[in-house]
Amino acid sequence: MIKIKIFLTVLLLAIVTSGCINSEDETRTPAIPSLISSFYEKYETKGVKPAIDYILSENKWIELNDLKKDSVITEIQNLSNSLGMYYGHEIIKYKKFGNSYTVVSTIAKYDRQAIRYNFILYKPRKENTDWQMQKFNYDLDIEDELMDNVSISYDF
Repeated sequence: MIKIKIFLTVLLLAIVTSGCINSEDETRTPAIPSLISSFYEKYETKGVKPAIDYILSENKWIELNDLKKDSVITEIQNLSNSLGMYYGHEIIKYKKFGNSYTVVSTIAKYDRQAIRYNFILYKPRKENTDWQMQKFNYDLDIEDELMDNVSISYDF
């Protein structure tokens, strides 16, 4: 009888410990690459235009003419102005692919709805600690994607 109690106690302790470890892993926030931190620092202190201008100019290999760059900046600026007050940002997805690629999806939170900003970052050399921006895009289709990923099942 004592052996069963000890066994059950150890089993319960193992289950509780396992649950705590898993929940810590799921809630741990990854380190945000400085490129994205700088983007949001500019976004929050100087406005949308300097932030978008900064992120679009962060890769010397991506060539945008001034007209295209101004068009993107104006489009995002008009969009953000139509959404109400800005309330900060958060990471909604962070995925590493090896040591050289990472995808970071964030949302900028506004009264009406959020704007999702997606960043694909690349680190060409192991010893280089700076990420370079490979691709940047934005959209408002967050809810559509959420609904596509939600499955409702009924238990009868």
